[in-house]
Amino acid sequence: MKRLGAAGVGALFLARQASLRVDSAAEPETMAKPAQGAKYRGSIHDFPGFDPNQDAEALYTAMKGFGSDKEAILDIITSRSNRQRQEVCQSYKSLYGKDLIDNLKYELTGKFERLIVGLMRPPAYCDAKEIKDAISGIGTDEKCLIEILASRTNEQMHQLVAAYKDAYERDLEADIIGDTSGHFQKMLVVLLQGTREEDDVVSEDLVQQDVQDLYEAGELKWGTDEAQFIYILGNRSKQHLRLVFDEYLKTTGKPIEASIRGELSGDFEKLMLAVVKCVRSTPEYFAERLFKAMKGLGTRDNTLIRIMVSRSELDMLDIREIFRTKYEKSLYSMIKNDTSGEYKKTLLKLCGGDDDAAGQFFPEAAQVAYRMWELSAVARVELKGTVRPANDFNPDADAKALRKAMKGIGTDEDTIIDIITHRSNAQRQQIRQTFKSHFGRDLMADLKSEISGDLARLILGLMMPPAHYDAKQLKKAMEGAGTDEKALIEILATRTNAEIQAINEAYKEDYHKSLEDAISSDTSGHFKRILISLATGNREEGGENLDQAREDAQVAAEILEIADTPSGDKTSLETRFMTILCTRSYPHLRRVFQEFIKMTNYDVEHTIKKEMSGDVRDTFVAIVQSVKNKPLFFADKLYKSMKDGISQLGVISPTIMPTRGYLAISGHIFGHHNLESVATSIWWGESRDAAEHPQCTRQACATRNYPARKAKAEKCTQGPQGWVGPSLCPLRAHNLSGDTGSPMTNSRQRSQACPSLLEEPRPRWPPCQPLESSLLTACTGRRVGRNLRPSAYSLQM
Repeated sequence: MKRLGAAGVGALFLARQASLRVDSAAEPETMAKPAQGAKYRGSIHDFPGFDPNQDAEALYTAMKGFGSDKEAILDIITSRSNRQRQEVCQSYKSLYGKDLIDNLKYELTGKFERLIVGLMRPPAYCDAKEIKDAISGIGTDEKCLIEILASRTNEQMHQLVAAYKDAYERDLEADIIGDTSGHFQKMLVVLLQGTREEDDVVSEDLVQQDVQDLYEAGELKWGTDEAQFIYILGNRSKQHLRLVFDEYLKTTGKPIEASIRGELSGDFEKLMLAVVKCVRSTPEYFAERLFKAMKGLGTRDNTLIRIMVSRSELDMLDIREIFRTKYEKSLYSMIKNDTSGEYKKTLLKLCGGDDDAAGQFFPEAAQVAYRMWELSAVARVELKGTVRPANDFNPDADAKALRKAMKGIGTDEDTIIDIITHRSNAQRQQIRQTFKSHFGRDLMADLKSEISGDLARLILGLMMPPAHYDAKQLKKAMEGAGTDEKALIEILATRTNAEIQAINEAYKEDYHKSLEDAISSDTSGHFKRILISLATGNREEGGENLDQAREDAQVAAEILEIADTPSGDKTSLETRFMTILCTRSYPHLRRVFQEFIKMTNYDVEHTIKKEMSGDVRDTFVAIVQSVKNKPLFFADKLYKSMKDGISQLGVISPTIMPTRGYLAISGHIFGHHNLESVATSIWWGESRDAAEHPQCTRQACATRNYPARKAKAEKCTQGPQGWVGPSLCPLRAHNLSGDTGSPMTNSRQRSQACPSLLEEPRPRWPPCQPLESSLLTACTGRRVGRNLRPSAYSLQM
């Protein structure tokens, strides 16, 4: 039997858990002391110079007479560890012959009382009280039972059982059995035993066996064998279960959570999902619970109190970091906005710090964002297109073939697609000229009369010179009622100076009006000023200037209202901020955004989204994303435009494919330069909406027929040396190209990094339509016939 030592297990989990601190199998049991060799991650520490008698006297004074000094009470209790609080309780009884907790209950009220009293109890007794409240009276608080019993270690569970017996002279297991039923009851009893394996040696054979047993108990069985789920999830060690979950995904093509949701139901399902989450990462489980407790109208105060009290001396720092990364706001700020009074002050002290505030504390979320910009600054993105000049190009033969394809009844669309998508834009212009010389006819007019709909827009777009195509799209965006702001933003925020100048000339030539005048007459306010600035094509093209970058970062912090000391009036700051984003070079802006993070602990993109609104926000976000990784920007737009089905193809075709080679009309501007880079970005995931299964998203996007399920940050991190994986960036996409971050462009590399790609069942494709055929050909650089589909993983980059 193969056995993996602790080092082997750690290596297997390195890629998946790099962005998060995985809770160890042995969490600190005494709240003020971490386990041996573990780094303390609590927010409450032992108070230096602690004197229990002095604290007891101060608390007595705070509660003596009319009213009570709540500030003094919360200040003392939240700055002492739980061990020290127990000493204060003993001293209080020795000095005054009274029970401190009883006095606190008498003097305080409401949520503040519940929070302070919870802090004064030893951890196990606090858990016992929560469970007693959950099963007392009419009804049961199943969520409380799930949270406590699914997250505690073996030793914590033993202490809980003993504390319950001591406090209420009742058997906890008997009380739970009397108040619950079914498989939910059975799993609670199993967890209550505190017998989960803790061996750091994992059997590889047993992992495979457990995967097979779970699969046969659920997916392969008519009905469900709940006993197998209970036995394996309730007894195996966390290290073992993490390997089981990984292997289960590879074997079945779906995560264990999906199987649990499909096979189980009710409170039993919720309990099993909580166990899985705690096995994966206990801090992440509590971060999610805290967020749900405070989001929306109202606050689930019992949940908030229970978690803040129980985790304040265990893993609160980990919870805070995950919370900031996952929800793009600090736990501190959410508590501050959702609570009030002394109750709020106490919770904030337990939280221990604001991860959104700049200072000595540099939270993991900010570190991740900083590294992402750092990598973006050093990476050399090699732009690759899928449409290249045809070998042995013969414009005469092509012109004759196109004429034949359109002559007579009907149209040979396959021939048109095959020729146009396999010629560079320069070659297409030669074909246009040759067509007119031979036949005295305008090729564009003939194409327009022979084909229609989205296919016509696609083919005609490919036939236009890049600058003229962009000019046409800008014209369409501004003519008639209303304005297509998204098209204006996409084009003007992503083009280079040379491309912008060419667009200006093309617009003047085609429409006898300057682009600046057209923008001025159709837009207004700050949005107009930004677009005009971009339309001048005056972006600097030099390197970075560190001193200037720091000044620019300060301006950004002030205009986004997160700087401590604003300097200057707002109008002036807005103008300077616009100038920075619209005229500074890309290398300089990357440095600005790094300095911004160091000043504020915020990523500039997320801050703009949070603090700004409307078209101004969308334009600035487009600029920032383009600076970070332009192919990824277009990959994201491509995915969003196609994820809801065919209705979106008419939206994406006219703007991206003709101009970038990334959408459908490859061969304009970047069309011959970076479609492969964009497709690579799609392949490795569309950044923000990460789903639960690694998938060939490029192929899924292109065909529209297979759901595009994006790679979750912790799944596909392995790759060739130097590849920038998701472990460095759980916030956004992680796939820079170039010397320091070459994406996997080889099918063997991809299959090695994510074996489940090769195991994914291949979909049955319906016949390709002409439009789809041209889209696929443009994306892949290969001919895809009307009745042919690519195999599930044949779209090589």
